Amino acid sequence: MANSGNRHTPWNFAVIVLDASAFMAGFAFVDVVAVLPVLLSNLTDSKVLIGLMLALQRAGWLLPQLLATSFVLHRPRKKPFFFYPCLISRLPFLLLAAAFLSPWGAAHPTVLLWMLVGIFGLFFFGDGLSGVPWHDTIARTIPSRMRGRFFGSMQLLSGLLTAGVGVLVRKVLADPSLAFPFNYGRLMVGLCVGMALSTLFLGLIREPVSTSLPRPWSRSRLSSWA
Repeated sequence: MANSGNRHTPWNFAVIVLDASAFMAGFAFVDVVAVLPVLLSNLTDSKVLIGLMLALQRAGWLLPQLLATSFVLHRPRKKPFFFYPCLISRLPFLLLAAAFLSPWGAAHPTVLLWMLVGIFGLFFFGDGLSGVPWHDTIARTIPSRMRGRFFGSMQLLSGLLTAGVGVLVRKVLADPSLAFPFNYGRLMVGLCVGMALSTLFLGLIREPVSTSLPRPWSRSRLSSWA
C-alpha cells in the first residue's frame, strides 16, 4: 500500500525541505566544482590533488552506501543512522573555519591544505553513510501523492538560496580588502551556518517506526545466491 501519510506529514514536509535547502546553500559556499578547486590551487600546485577532491566526493557518496544498505534498512528506526553521521562529519567544519580565519592558518598553508582534504574527506563519507537512511525516511514520511510538491519545493527553495550564495561568494572573493586565506574563511563561516541549520532540521524530523522491514543481509543469504 502506498504511503498515505500521518499527522506528522506536514511537519516532516517542511523540515526536510528546509534541511535539504540549508544543506545545498551551505555547500554552495565551497562548491566542489566552482570554488573548492580555486581554493586548492591557492594551497598547492598539484593538479592531481586538486582533481582528487572531486573523486573523493564521488567515492564518499557511493562506497558507504553499500555498507549502509545492508546495515540500516532492516532497522525499525533510521534517524540515528543519518543524524549522527551528519553531526560527526560536519562538526570539524568549525575547526576549518577557525583555521582559515586565523593568522596561524595564513602562516601554515601546508597544514591548511591537509586539514581541508581530511575534513572534506570525512564530510563526503559521512554524507554517503547518511544518504540511504535519509532517502528511506523520505519514502516513509512523505506520501507518494505529495512527492511532486515535496521535491519541487526543495528544488525551488534550494535553487533560490544557492543563487543568492553565488552572489555572496563572488563579492567576497572579489573584495580586495580580504587577503587569502581570510576571504575563504568567510566562505567557511557560510558553510558552517548552512550545515548547522541543516543538522538542526534533521534533528527535528519526526520519524515513524518502520513496520514492514526487509531481512538483513547474512552470510547464508549471500551463499544462497552463489
